[in-house]
Amino acid sequence: MCGIAGLFNKHEIPADRELLERMNSRMFRRGPDGEGYFTDGIFGLAHKRLSIIDLNGGAQPMFNEDKSIVFVHNGEIYNHHELRRELEAKGHQFHTRSDSECIGHLYEEYGMEFPAKLDGMFAIALLDLKKRKLILVTDRAGKKPIFYYSGLSGFRFASTLSALAMDPEMPRDLDLQAVWDYMSFLSIPAPDTMYLGVSKMLPACIMSVSPDMEYPDSRIYWKPDYSRKNNEDFADAASRLRRTLIDAVHRRLEADVPLGVFLSGGLDSAIIAAIASRAPSSDPLKCFTIGVNDPRYDESEEAEINASFLRNKAARPVEFHKKIVEPNDFELLRKLCREYGEPFADSSILPTHLLCEFAKESVTVTLSGDGADELFAGYERYRALNLLAAFDHLPKFIRKPLLKFNDRMRTGAGERSFIGRAHRFLNVAAASPEYQYHVLISKCPYPLKKSLLGLAFSDFTPQQTRRFSTEMRTSSSAFGRVERAMEFDWNFYLPNDILTKVDTASMTASLEVRCPYLDREVVELAAAMPLEFKLSGKQRKYILQEAFGGYIPVHLLGAKKKGFGIPMASWLRGPWKQMLLENLLEGLAINEYELFQHDTIEFMIQQHCAKKADFSYPLYLLLVFELTLQETLKE
Repeated sequence: MCGIAGLFNKHEIPADRELLERMNSRMFRRGPDGEGYFTDGIFGLAHKRLSIIDLNGGAQPMFNEDKSIVFVHNGEIYNHHELRRELEAKGHQFHTRSDSECIGHLYEEYGMEFPAKLDGMFAIALLDLKKRKLILVTDRAGKKPIFYYSGLSGFRFASTLSALAMDPEMPRDLDLQAVWDYMSFLSIPAPDTMYLGVSKMLPACIMSVSPDMEYPDSRIYWKPDYSRKNNEDFADAASRLRRTLIDAVHRRLEADVPLGVFLSGGLDSAIIAAIASRAPSSDPLKCFTIGVNDPRYDESEEAEINASFLRNKAARPVEFHKKIVEPNDFELLRKLCREYGEPFADSSILPTHLLCEFAKESVTVTLSGDGADELFAGYERYRALNLLAAFDHLPKFIRKPLLKFNDRMRTGAGERSFIGRAHRFLNVAAASPEYQYHVLISKCPYPLKKSLLGLAFSDFTPQQTRRFSTEMRTSSSAFGRVERAMEFDWNFYLPNDILTKVDTASMTASLEVRCPYLDREVVELAAAMPLEFKLSGKQRKYILQEAFGGYIPVHLLGAKKKGFGIPMASWLRGPWKQMLLENLLEGLAINEYELFQHDTIEFMIQQHCAKKADFSYPLYLLLVFELTLQETLKE
């Protein structure tokens, strides 16, 4: 796991080594173990290294035999042993044990088709010096990011927007459509960023760009296909899932540094930990969890029960490490805003980062359970879609009074309470069916967003639902509203929210996180399963529970998902109230950029603090936006 950056200049101006060094310095936490540079004429690459495999010989940039190809890589290639054997049989020579070294040889052998051969998580930058071409590649799930822009001086890219911003020529004009989308989704969906003219690569994307090209040439090289279902019966499918996921976990246990697993009180991480604990080894399996002083959000006791169960069937020692934390550290929020470089308002990044810091005290690599919810229908909103379909068929004399009552109701109940959930459900039910999922996942309702907009938006016409809802309807390979939503979450929510959170939280702690559920074979297998294998009545992740029934405690079968949340609503009424007032009402977004309405925000704060409404989501996303502006202007 590392940080990468690079550039090429136009007009035959030599590459700026000093700029590469500044970009690298901004990625120190992503790679504290070393750094490397390459410049040749107009081209330059930089690399920050977090050493995982071949600690002494894996320095980058790396080359092919005649040094006509040079590349840097962020991530891990899990099938590098098989690739090495294949490439050596074809005459390629290797000089290290690094998993990264196969990349250059693969490009020599297969050209622009080489990403299809890779299994892993990766962001790759490769220079073909003979063709004077730069090639950028992201992994299939979008675990490893690349930000880029093309300006008057040339092309620049980096693993983080904050590193890219070390170039003083990077555009700084805010993209109002990106701000509008952020207010709905808590993150800015790729390929957009908060700045006009600056982009981030989509998952499973290969891009080529050269000095004589006006625009980068990019394409998507892989997508899961939800339209082609296999004919296996449930028992055979569960057996194949079990074998496939076990193989995926085993491939992710290779490291030349200490390795552990995240272990919560839930199903997903318990399965990963159970598989890892049954892999024979003399090294103990270190399991990490954190707790908070709020029983609604604390899973540490359940995690300890899971660890005790693992010990009974483990083929290696199992250690359980628990720490009670206080995530409401306002300076931690500032730090994470500074590290990512653009607004990201999924508040679970705070405990996630604290978990990563805790694990980093003992290990350099951990395995996590991310991805299972999107692949195996783990979110409650998938059940909600079925309920919405039933609600749509209720007689109008029943539906209309409920919706009218909901319009008049103002609730200060938290979003996890029954009243809060019912209020949200009816808000979604009021939308037309084609837009319901968009409304369901949006965190700031359309009327509220409109009332928030300041003078900067006076000539702006937002595309409120067209882009995402149209994509969900027209670009999906799935059939039925639930599977279309799951496919949309794979392409949209997972990379823009979950994986962005994990990458930022872990890399800020210099920790590598591996996600076995996102293995290509697991993803393709899950996509090929019929929905009823995954969502059976009220039971979510049904086949995952059945496939690993003997690996996990019985109480996890059908257990309610708690999630990795925090009590943001109460923080904004208590310990963060003063910071909220100071930063929002006196901040840059209102007073300098004129993005938001002072009176609307003041009203929201008053209503929220008086418990007359729950505005925790919109207030938090506004706070993160303001802090991001403040931190990025310091650069």
